[in-house]
Amino acid sequence: MKIPAILIEGVTDSAVTEDGRYMALTLREPSGMSFTLGVPGEEVPRLIDRAARALTDRERILRPDGSARFDATWWNLTRQGDEGNFVMSFTFGTGGALSFVLTDDMVARLQDTLSCLTGSAPPNGYVGVRTEKV
Repeated sequence: MKIPAILIEGVTDSAVTEDGRYMALTLREPSGMSFTLGVPGEEVPRLIDRAARALTDRERILRPDGSARFDATWWNLTRQGDEGNFVMSFTFGTGGALSFVLTDDMVARLQDTLSCLTGSAPPNGYVGVRTEKV
């Protein structure tokens, strides 16, 4: 598929405005010139989602082994809110973090999977273990 686009050479910086309403994303063109986009804060999760989807599609084409992985520098699992939702956060890259709300069932499956992978429990049939070499 051909898509008209302004090509960039790199992402050089990002920041948030003082009022927190916008993300400033600075991009560098092949000519060396830079420009900054002001993205409304409420659109940043959508931008992350679209970028993750594009990365997944790119990897499927270029590296079918699924080599697009981020090195997590830290993680945190908490229970929040009146409903007691589990929230798992991963810190990576330059210090950004992504947080995911997990259902009780997902946390139980995660616990089973980790127990199986670490050898402390046999698989119970519902474990989300992938047997491919990574």
